[in-house]
Amino acid sequence: MKTSLAKNTRAGNQTSVKNDSTFVKCALARTIVTGGAGFIGLHLCEALLQEGREVVCIDNFHTGRRSNVDHLLSDRNFEVIHHDITTPIFLQAKEVFNLACLASPVHYRFDPVHTMKTNVLGSINMLGLARRTGAEWNLPSWF
Repeated sequence: MKTSLAKNTRAGNQTSVKNDSTFVKCALARTIVTGGAGFIGLHLCEALLQEGREVVCIDNFHTGRRSNVDHLLSDRNFEVIHHDITTPIFLQAKEVFNLACLASPVHYRFDPVHTMKTNVLGSINMLGLARRTGAEWNLPSWF
């Protein structure tokens, strides 16, 4: 399978990505925040960065906005990956905060199948990532 180099949003950082965009090789263990461009995820990313942690925000920008995290891109400890967690992603992590969820009844009704896939398959995929890497798993109770 052909491997290509893709630039992540952190300046000068290159990451190896398979052509199906489901494999990202990271050199360092980090804190992953899914749904990091949403309201709660953004504030969590900011708090983790203030603690001096390396943070990877994973978001498909379905309801979260890229502009929400633009001010964090200048921090060398922050990285954002545009990815839908219904598809597995392979990263190294110390801890995973799974906040990806369509948090509005309007969105639930618009696409109930994708909502369930995000909540169920997304959680399974991120739990698998945590298990593979020995990362601490954090799942909010609103699911």
